[in-house]
Amino acid sequence: MAPHNYSYPFELPLPGNLPESVEVNYGRIFYRLIAVVERPAFRFDIKKVKDIDIKRAPLASVDDLLQPTMAAGVWADKLAYHIAIPDTTYTIGDTFPVAFSFCMLDSRLKIRKISLVLREFVYYNICGADPVTRTYDVHGVGQMCPDECTSAWEGSLNLQVPKSTYYDCESKFIRVFHKFFVEIELYQDNGDIRLLHVLLRVGVRSAIQNELSQSPPRYQQFTSSSGMPPPPYSYSNIACA
Repeated sequence: MAPHNYSYPFELPLPGNLPESVEVNYGRIFYRLIAVVERPAFRFDIKKVKDIDIKRAPLASVDDLLQPTMAAGVWADKLAYHIAIPDTTYTIGDTFPVAFSFCMLDSRLKIRKISLVLREFVYYNICGADPVTRTYDVHGVGQMCPDECTSAWEGSLNLQVPKSTYYDCESKFIRVFHKFFVEIELYQDNGDIRLLHVLLRVGVRSAIQNELSQSPPRYQQFTSSSGMPPPPYSYSNIACA
């Protein structure tokens, strides 16, 4: 071959059941593109390796991504509560409001404090070992109840999704999901402290997943054995149509 720049475009359809790339404490799923140029005679082959990130974009048709997250009820016939956030999924780096409303039904109890914690759950399933789940508190905030609102209190607190947070992912081997933990502290006339705990699910996605959810990639016609097109993925360090 004469000296020149040669280009060989190709496409590599990915199976829809591939786990997405993820790197967490004590676990990693990653992909590498390996290109080999075979040369004849006694020349060594040329081999190049490039890491590829594969991220699955959340599908807009999933019902639980369209409904706001909220919890409401009456605790022990003593406290009526309502806790809600505007959306179910947020991007790493976002700050989102948590609205709350409390009404005491027992005059012997007063509201003292509310605390919020964004909690990260990482599930590991390694072949030959028992599954392990680890939890991490990634951000927390709290507020004391004003003196004039100990019987009825409405307000809002902001929770942040720090940049160190991992985005949600689900695979056979590693699963990451998030909940925010609400603690309402009450005190009785005799000085005893009572605690009410509420857990609510919240989704966390990366900036690339957020971009793909707003404008998913267009696929050219592709025929597979299942007849189904591949799911929307994000690729870094590789050009694709």
